[in-house]
Amino acid sequence: MTERNRRIVTPWSILLLLGFVLQVGLACWFYDFRDPELNRLAPDDTFHYLKIASNIAQGCGSVFSAGEPTNGYHPLWMLVLVLAHLAFNPGRDVFVLIALVLSAVFSVWSAAVFRRVLMQSGFSESASTLGMALFLFSPWSLLLNLSGMETALFFLLFFSYLRTFRKVMCVRGGGDRNLGLCTARSCCRVDGTRADRQHDNRCDRVLHHPCTPWLDVPEEGSAARSFSFS
Repeated sequence: MTERNRRIVTPWSILLLLGFVLQVGLACWFYDFRDPELNRLAPDDTFHYLKIASNIAQGCGSVFSAGEPTNGYHPLWMLVLVLAHLAFNPGRDVFVLIALVLSAVFSVWSAAVFRRVLMQSGFSESASTLGMALFLFSPWSLLLNLSGMETALFFLLFFSYLRTFRKVMCVRGGGDRNLGLCTARSCCRVDGTRADRQHDNRCDRVLHHPCTPWLDVPEEGSAARSFSFS
């Protein structure tokens, strides 16, 4: 094996490949059992997204029902779904599977960035790879990816901002922890998600996680289940 191949075939790259295969496999399995298993895992918002994305791609505008414009969604995730619809022009059921596969892609990507964040934070390569694997293969992450929502995209953007912040602070030779908190909180909003209290709580839960020890975080206090384009 050449030196270049050894750099490509590493334990963490193999784990990423296995994680992608596992997540796509789960997506295909649950896709075959959409009723009732996938409907139980996917919230109503998932089917809102798919219906609106389909309408946008077909030139009907940002609507769930004709004549009723809406912008109650994550714009970046909606953009991804619209582009996927334009590229593949899928049927209703296949569009569900495409959304699940896209979630798997972003989940694996976010795990790779998370590993880089851990290494920048001073963890060894083996410890960073372990942390990446725990994030990638945890039942919590796997179930979230089966929701068909923007969660994997959120983590990709969040970890990317944290990585960029760490690089900037290292260049500057350190910095204010409050600045770090403000930067991380801004990441949650810049990614395009709605800035409501529920979303703030999600940001705080991530920032309080042991994997973000460099941030000094203060304490702070329906649609139908069915999916139809008709």
